[in-house]
Amino acid sequence: ATLYEKALAIFREVGDASRIAIALNNLGTLAYGRGEFAQTQALHEEALTLRRTAEDEQGITASLTNLAVAISALGNDAGATNLLNEALARYRALGDLAGIAGVLLNLGMIASRRGDLEMARRCDEEALVIQRGLNDDYMTAMLLNNLAEVFRRQGESGKAFALIRESLELRQALGDQIGIGLSLMAMANIAGMSGLAERAARWLGTAEAIFDAAGVEYPDNDMTWAEFDALARQLTSGSGADKIYGAHFHVWRSCVQLATVQDGLNSVIAEDYSFMAPMYEMVTAMQKDGIVMD
Repeated sequence: ATLYEKALAIFREVGDASRIAIALNNLGTLAYGRGEFAQTQALHEEALTLRRTAEDEQGITASLTNLAVAISALGNDAGATNLLNEALARYRALGDLAGIAGVLLNLGMIASRRGDLEMARRCDEEALVIQRGLNDDYMTAMLLNNLAEVFRRQGESGKAFALIRESLELRQALGDQIGIGLSLMAMANIAGMSGLAERAARWLGTAEAIFDAAGVEYPDNDMTWAEFDALARQLTSGSGADKIYGAHFHVWRSCVQLATVQDGLNSVIAEDYSFMAPMYEMVTAMQKDGIVMD
């Protein structure tokens, strides 16, 4: 954060409002990663004010989403939903498909948390169509899992199971060990609730075996990227023909560039792409360390 703070001080000194907002955004993203949500909120509120004054449409949209994610983490889902709805309208006006999908993902998660399953379903279904169109298998698999959970809670276990199977197939093709484990655990959960105890035990056992073999706790769908990195490192083992990679990134666009906008905090058509740097640094470090294929 020190370099961003130094940059912010310089931009404040010269009165460059656009770059002040960019620096605030980057500092807010770092604060969020540290779990400092009140600080995150303050930084993004200032950035949003500057961008509204400058009528920076792309910046306004990004800051709205940033702020929504921050206040949602503080328990204000109603306020976050209002901000996300404004961001969604602006992304639609801009024609930013990845941004639209990212906001819908967040709206779906909030709706699911609040028990509004019909809203969660609509958001997840629209986001899924967009991600399929973008040929983003990684995000498609994630949305399939989210939508399957909604169907499961609505009592439509057949639809939920079909979605989870598709998610599993995508993750197997990607070689995503963490994702495979999550999909298997979801399949086991659905099977168990459907009275298929033997299948549930088999799938759960397969999923657990992936993590048990590495001696790590079972993951959930609320991981941060830092937690994903740490878990992938724990799951990596062997060498040569016996090598097991802890995770997989399909292609740079789908699994690295678009991953930086999956939560709707930024946009792939932004003027400044410095927000992508942490993700690039993480992935290249994972490649260098043999955690994922390069």
